Amino acid sequence: MGKIVWLASYPESGAHWFSMFLASLVSESKEPCSKKERDLILPAENSAKLYQPFFRRPLGEIPMRELAEMRPHVHAELAKRASGFLFLRTQSAAVRHFGHLTITPEATAAAIYIVRDPLDIAASYGAAKGRSIDRTISLMAKSGRTLGKSLKRTYELVGSWSENVESWTARTRGRCLCLRFEDMLDDPEKQFSQAVSFLGMKATPEQIAKACENSIGSVLEPYKKGGIRMPRHLSPLELLRSGAALRGKRRLTTQQIATIAGMHRDQMRRFGYWQ
Repeated sequence: MGKIVWLASYPESGAHWFSMFLASLVSESKEPCSKKERDLILPAENSAKLYQPFFRRPLGEIPMRELAEMRPHVHAELAKRASGFLFLRTQSAAVRHFGHLTITPEATAAAIYIVRDPLDIAASYGAAKGRSIDRTISLMAKSGRTLGKSLKRTYELVGSWSENVESWTARTRGRCLCLRFEDMLDDPEKQFSQAVSFLGMKATPEQIAKACENSIGSVLEPYKKGGIRMPRHLSPLELLRSGAALRGKRRLTTQQIATIAGMHRDQMRRFGYWQ
């Protein structure tokens, strides 16, 4: 069995929140972690720091086909060098690209996949990227969609929302635990405890509760720094729930909801997002 533990999701599905929890738990931090601290514990799979040592040319000059061919080797080497679990974040679908797997089974120990209602993702993802909701809906339906590479990162093959979700959850691909973002909002300690147990990590209820508290603080910190006023009568978790609701499906028109459901109904039904 490999040593890589994947934290996977489609963009804007809640993996950032969970990654902050896991980083806080692993580091035993007393305060909310920064993104920089998180990246040391849970680096992104497509980080240039992981891939550049395997190439003599800058990553920006490497064609996608060559990167796809090298990916399984990079995963194998990273797993080989790891003394324990190696946590990696990814937004890639677990598929083949140019004939090569985006996720290498032999290097994999386990995976946690975060899924979220695509109706909420459409509004949240659009707001995060400064795109219209209609444009975001179109991108979420694009089969084989990739997120571009640069000098700082390789590409990710995210696919459509349905492709991404199905690739990780429809069939056994090693040990994979799926968490719904909505359940995380409802009872984060319960969901995070489930993940800790799944990974076989040793942590007390008090440590999990503290890491959960820290993770919520980490997610809310950018809003505080941005000068956004937050109601003082709400708890941090209530603020998180409120923010998710404000940037969620309530912003969609009836036609936009129908369009998303028409494209993703099968996977939405699997997770209780559509009747």
